[in-house]
Amino acid sequence: MSRYATSGRMSGTCVVEQSGYTLELEYTHDWESGDGYLQPPSASTEITQVRLNGMDITDFYFDCCDGQHDDEVSEHAEDNKYE
Repeated sequence: MSRYATSGRMSGTCVVEQSGYTLELEYTHDWESGDGYLQPPSASTEITQVRLNGMDITDFYFDCCDGQHDDEVSEHAEDNKYE
């Protein structure tokens, strides 16, 4: 039996630090490992809240920047899903 779950849900925060600002993207990540035969692995990541230097900018982010950090957040979620 594998020590890792074959499916699950986790929440986390991806932090993007740049010169002059810190962007925190909170997310929920769902995944299923598949069965190795007919069902392929699948995953989905949803950004739930965004803060810029501690200030909530979630609505602004979805209006103006939606999708800009999706790959980075998904990669962070995949890298941390078993922690």
